[in-house]
Amino acid sequence: PLVIDPDTGLSIDPRNPEQQDPFEAFKRDVRLLKLRTEDNEVNTFAGFAAKRRQSLTEDEARILLEAEWEDPADTARFLESIILWDQCKEDDLASSSRFTPMVAAADAGVSNDCFGFLAVSRHPKHKQNLAVRHTKVWVPKGGRKLEFQEIEDYIYDFCKANSVVELCYDPFQLHFMQQRLTARRAVYCHEFSQGSDRLEADKGLLDLIRARRIAHSGEQDLRAHLDNANRKLAAEEKKLRIVKRMPSQKIDLAVCLSMAAYRCLALNL
Repeated sequence: PLVIDPDTGLSIDPRNPEQQDPFEAFKRDVRLLKLRTEDNEVNTFAGFAAKRRQSLTEDEARILLEAEWEDPADTARFLESIILWDQCKEDDLASSSRFTPMVAAADAGVSNDCFGFLAVSRHPKHKQNLAVRHTKVWVPKGGRKLEFQEIEDYIYDFCKANSVVELCYDPFQLHFMQQRLTARRAVYCHEFSQGSDRLEADKGLLDLIRARRIAHSGEQDLRAHLDNANRKLAAEEKKLRIVKRMPSQKIDLAVCLSMAAYRCLALNL
């Protein structure tokens, strides 16, 4: 193994101390400089580094803003802080009516351990933004499985009582429920791809929350599910997927919000 010569600071092979380091000349000339973003704000604007940090993970911030050597982890908290979501709360958010166009989403856990249902609309004052209109979560009790007929009836009643223009769902988990709701003429059902569409939707939701373009009234279950979520970075184009931080923690409403927000912005509502 190589060791460092205390006199020269160069690496040498103790088995052959006369051997020259092939990088000696380079090491003598090299100078390591750290150009931190906050030190360059004279060429940007005051507070640029702090604002840029809001859209980065801690690993990314250390690399891009602080010029540190770091291997970025492929997972991190979905929201760097739940305060980002709390800042989207509007105490005076106008309530929806039965004529407010909404997009709903449903998501069920693989092991039948949780079921989330959520609806969003365009913001009543800012049409480029969104508003959370309804959330509902079912968690089995006493070791029993969820009663899907009860859940289906709840969704049917909600869609009939409101102007739900679309229900998006994970086809892997809810294919048969979608067929029954369609047969009952409850709502138009949209099969939401869990591949590229989910990656775009999850990244889009993060951007919406950071920009405060999605308002809510403080629904506690939704807040908890967002706080439970991690983000797993995709290989290309800085896309990401919402994943559980721990197997026991629920994120179904966070996934519902991602799908519903994506489709609501895609539709001319």
